[in-house]
Amino acid sequence: MTMTNRIFLILPIITLIVLMSCGGDKNKGTSDVQQYLPAAVEKARLTRSAEISVYDGKSLWEYIDGDAEIYILYGFRQVAATYYKNENTEIAVDLYRFKDSRHAYGLYSQLRPESDVTILDIGIEGFSTPGMMNLVKGEYLMRLFGYDESMETSILMVNLAEILAQNIPGNASKPEEFSLFPDSAKVVNTDDFYAQQFLGQKFLSEVYSCNYLFAGDTVTLFLAEDTSGGKFLKWQEYADKIRSKSPAPKEFPFDQGFAFVFSDNYYGDILVGLKNSRLIGMADYSPAHKDFLMAWIKNLP
Repeated sequence: MTMTNRIFLILPIITLIVLMSCGGDKNKGTSDVQQYLPAAVEKARLTRSAEISVYDGKSLWEYIDGDAEIYILYGFRQVAATYYKNENTEIAVDLYRFKDSRHAYGLYSQLRPESDVTILDIGIEGFSTPGMMNLVKGEYLMRLFGYDESMETSILMVNLAEILAQNIPGNASKPEEFSLFPDSAKVVNTDDFYAQQFLGQKFLSEVYSCNYLFAGDTVTLFLAEDTSGGKFLKWQEYADKIRSKSPAPKEFPFDQGFAFVFSDNYYGDILVGLKNSRLIGMADYSPAHKDFLMAWIKNLP
């Protein structure tokens, strides 16, 4: 089972977040975001063709309406929007700032398709599809939209993004937690960060995950900081309450035996436990993947 529809699984708390965030008007003043959208980009032979519009957390819904909730969930702070054009082409540019680079990358990872996409080495990472491009660097997410799907427009978007990204501050590497995942059998474009509700559980926040493919069978490894053990205990209590818990195999090297198997109708069996102050596990676990999971747990620093 893959998690390609992951962005649509974050549902129950979103409406409340949006209601608390709405209100206010578009900001016509200055912002730390719009400074990265110059009046002209000479190397790409483009000029800014519209006033920069700035929206903050109180007015994002006026700009992207029903899509605003997922941005707010990932710590949206502000967006600056404008257009660039030459004699033949016009490109819309949205530059979003989030509360930190993890959450900027997290939203980017939710937007990125697993297939039929071109990955770009810009900033932390970028991807392009016909008529659209996205990239993330530091706490900024840049989205570009063309008005046609021609090769000329696609090349122009990449050139514009490369030039604009040079002046955007922040790190150009993925969150270091992804270095804890094994490389063998990893599915490309599946290193994801979930701000909330991983695997549909409202208490599973700030979770890192990657998918792995074994002879046509896809599983998901995940980890999250859990120094207090609070996430583990909440999950365990919920599993007990709905009678979906079974013992984990004893040979897994979890801390003090803190582990169990949670049976889920959508994600199959999920083996979860505590290791070195982290909540870790595998979704779609089966005994066939035991050795792979065992090796990962043993090698975690």
